[in-house]
Amino acid sequence: MEGEAAYLAAKRRSDKDLEALQNALKVLDKCVAEANLGVEADEAFHLAICKASDNQYFLSARTSMKSNILTGIKLTRNLSLLRPQERMQLVQQEYYTIYEAILDRVQDTARAVIRMHIESTRDREFEGNQS
Repeated sequence: MEGEAAYLAAKRRSDKDLEALQNALKVLDKCVAEANLGVEADEAFHLAICKASDNQYFLSARTSMKSNILTGIKLTRNLSLLRPQERMQLVQQEYYTIYEAILDRVQDTARAVIRMHIESTRDREFEGNQS
């Protein structure tokens, strides 16, 4: 679902959507710098992508899964705090890559990079990969 939401966000996003994504990134930057979890900002970034897709199904689905999503975000971000600062910076760079694809309206890239981000997160946290 996230890949398709990012694809549509790159196609349909507005300036207001870009502002919401930028605001979430700024808060996440601060969280990384201060080694804070940033769960709410992480969720705000993903939610902003769903909103930018202009697809009510994606927004409704994400909203209905919110408690499960937040549990997953808390787990992965807590585990990231146990890793070197570089780990959190790597994840933050993934978010900027997603943002840039949406900003540049490159739909296939937006889809691909958010899928890569989700797969990389799973690999880092549950399979022990460092990158």
